[in-house]
Amino acid sequence: MRTTLLSSQIQDLKDRLKALEQHIATFAADKPTVQSPSQYPLHVSAIDWATSVSNQEISVNHQPPGGFAPSMIAESSSMLSPSDPVDGMGAVILENEELLTFFGPSSNISFTRHITQMVARLGHIANPRMISVDDFSSSFLNSSSPSSNQFAPGVSHDPGARDPFGMPGDDQIDVLVEQYFSDVGLLFPNLHKPTFLESVAEMKRKRPRSMRRTWLGLLNMVLAFGTLTIVRDDWGAELRAAEARTFYERAVCLCDPMALAGTSLEVVQYLLLLAQYLQATHNSVQTTNALGLAVNTAIRIGLHSRQASESFAPLERELRNRTWYLCVVLDRVLGMTLGRPAAIPYSYVKIDLPRQFEISASPVNPYDPDEKYSLGVFNATVKLYQIMWKVIDQQYGQNLGFDTPPAVVDVIAPLGTIDHDLRIWERDLPQELQTITSSNLLDLVACYSPAGPLAKAQRFRIVLTLRYLNVTVLLHRPVLVKYFELASLSGASAEMALLSRLGRNSIDVCFRSSMEIISIVNTLAKNTGPAKYLLNVWWFTLYYTFNAGLVIAGIMLACQDSTLSIPDPPTRRDCKEGLQKAVDALAHLDRGNKIVGRCHDYLHRLLGAIETLTFKPSDFVTPDLRSVFNSDVSSARFLSTPNLTSTSMNMAYNGVSRRNVGDLMSGDDMGFLNFYFASTPDVNSENAAAAAAFADVV
Repeated sequence: MRTTLLSSQIQDLKDRLKALEQHIATFAADKPTVQSPSQYPLHVSAIDWATSVSNQEISVNHQPPGGFAPSMIAESSSMLSPSDPVDGMGAVILENEELLTFFGPSSNISFTRHITQMVARLGHIANPRMISVDDFSSSFLNSSSPSSNQFAPGVSHDPGARDPFGMPGDDQIDVLVEQYFSDVGLLFPNLHKPTFLESVAEMKRKRPRSMRRTWLGLLNMVLAFGTLTIVRDDWGAELRAAEARTFYERAVCLCDPMALAGTSLEVVQYLLLLAQYLQATHNSVQTTNALGLAVNTAIRIGLHSRQASESFAPLERELRNRTWYLCVVLDRVLGMTLGRPAAIPYSYVKIDLPRQFEISASPVNPYDPDEKYSLGVFNATVKLYQIMWKVIDQQYGQNLGFDTPPAVVDVIAPLGTIDHDLRIWERDLPQELQTITSSNLLDLVACYSPAGPLAKAQRFRIVLTLRYLNVTVLLHRPVLVKYFELASLSGASAEMALLSRLGRNSIDVCFRSSMEIISIVNTLAKNTGPAKYLLNVWWFTLYYTFNAGLVIAGIMLACQDSTLSIPDPPTRRDCKEGLQKAVDALAHLDRGNKIVGRCHDYLHRLLGAIETLTFKPSDFVTPDLRSVFNSDVSSARFLSTPNLTSTSMNMAYNGVSRRNVGDLMSGDDMGFLNFYFASTPDVNSENAAAAAAFADVV
C-alpha cells in the first residue's frame, strides 16, 4: 500500500511539473527574458552577460533624472541572434538603443562641443536646430554602437570563428606573434617574450585544447594586435579589422565566467589587452568596463603592493610590476581621452619602476638590444602620465565636473609648476630617446633604416615626442576654453583683462605644440618610404592629430572674435595652414579606415565653416572670380555663405546628430556643420558624395 501511494505521489508531481513547464514556455514566448550566461552563444563573455542584464533592467526600471539626455530603447526582443548589433564587448544592443555616457572636460568630445558653441556664436545661430541648448552644455551624451562601424567587435559570420579553439596556421601564428612583440609589445612590455614563445611552441606540439583557456585568450588578443598593426599590401584597414575581430571573438569565447573567476596575473594581462583592443575600436563603455575589471583584479592579487610581490621569483615579480604600471598608464590614457575620473589615484603608485629582466643570455633566450629601449620608453611614459594625472586633477577637476567655471587665476595658477615638471621630464630622458622637433625630423627620415641598430629607438623618440606635446597641449587648453567662456558672457571685463595679460603665453604654447604634432604626423604619414612606420599605432596618432587640429581651429576662432583681446595672436594664415596640414595628414593615415575618414571629414568641414565665418573680400584678390571657381573648388564653397538663421532648411543628415563618431567627437557636432554649412551642390559634388558615404557608416 505504501509503495502504491509513493508511486501515485510521484506521478502526480510529474504531471504538475509538466504543466508548470508548459505554462512557463507559453509565458516565455510572449515575454522577453533575462538570459543566464549558459544561454548565450559562444562569443559572449561574463562581462557581456552582466552588461546585457544591466541594460535590460535599466530599460524597464530606470528613468533618467531631469536635464540628462534620455536613453532611447525601442521595443525589441532581448533574445540574441547572429544578426543583432553588438557593442564592444559582444553584448546585444537593442535596436535604436542609445546609452547615456559621460564625457568629462578633458575629453575631445567635450572640447568639440566648445568649438561648436563658438562657431554657432560667430555665425549668430542662437538656437542650433541640430542640438538643443541643454545638449550643448551637458557632459552627458547618447552614445550608440552602430553595427556598420568597421572596428566595432561583433558577431562573425565565419563558422570557423565560432570554434574557440580554432587557430590559424603555425606560420601565421609566428608572424603575428613576432609583429606584436616588435610593436605594441615593445611599447607596453608586460609580457615576457621568451616565456610566451615557449608556451606557443608547447601549444603547437600538444594542440590548443591542452592549454589553459585564459592563456589561449591572451594568445588570441596578441594575434588580434599583430593583425591590427601588421603592414601588408594585400591587407587594407577593413580586412585587418575583420581578421582581428575574429581573434577577439575567440578570446571572449575562451575566457568565459568560469575562466575569469580566477585571480591570476594572466587574467589581468588578458583584460589589459582586451581594454587596449576595445580602445582601438573606440567603444568607450566597454573599454572602461574591461579596464575596471583589470584594475580590480590587479589590486585583489596585490600588484600594487611591494610587500605582496616579495615572495615571488624575480621574473614573476618584474612581470607583476610591469602589469601594474600598464594598469596605471591605461587608466591615465582613458581619463584623458574619455574624460573619466582616475580609477587609480596618484598615491596608489608606489612600487618600483620596471627594470631589466634578470635572465642571462643564452641561445634559447638571446639578449634583445631593443629591450633596453622598450623599457626606457615605458618608464618615461609612466613618469609623463603621472604628470598628466596632475594636469587632469588641477586643470580639469579630475573630470568630476565643475559646479561653477573656474576663475582665470585658477586656470593660470597650475601652469608654472606643471610646466616645470614637464621640462624636468624632458631633460631626464635617455640620450637615445630625446624628443625631436619637426625641423630635425627631416634629417632623421633621410637616414632612417628599419634594419639599423637604432631603428626602434628612433621610433620611440617620435612616440615620446607626440605624447609629450599632447600633454603640453592638454595643460594649456583650458586657457583657450576660458576665452570661449568669457566671449559668451557679458559683464566679465575684469576677468577678460586678466586673461589677456596672463593667457597670451598659453595660446602661444597651444599653437606651437599643436603645429609640431601636426607637422610631425603630416611628414611621416605622407612619406612613401619605411619612415612612414615611425608613427605609433593609428588610433593614438589619430587622437593626437585630431586634438591638435581642434586646438588650432579654436585659436583661429578666438582670434577672429572681436569681443576677445589676444595680444599678438597667431595669424589667420598660419592657423589655416596648420588646420589644412592636419586634414592632409589624416587623409594619408591608415587609408580605408572609416574612423580616420570621419575625423578627416569633420576637420575639413570645420575649416570650411571657419573660412566662411571669417571671410573678407580682401582674401581673394583676382581679376576674374570665375577662375577661382574653376581652379579651386574649396574656395568657391567659401564664397557662398549659407543663410545661418534660416529655419526652413532641410535636414540633410537624418540620424547623424544622435550618434558619436568613435570617442573623438559627437555626431551632433558633425551634423551641425553639415546642416548649417552645407556646400553649394553645383560646385561641390565631391563633398556631397562624401556626405552620403558618411551617412552610410555613421
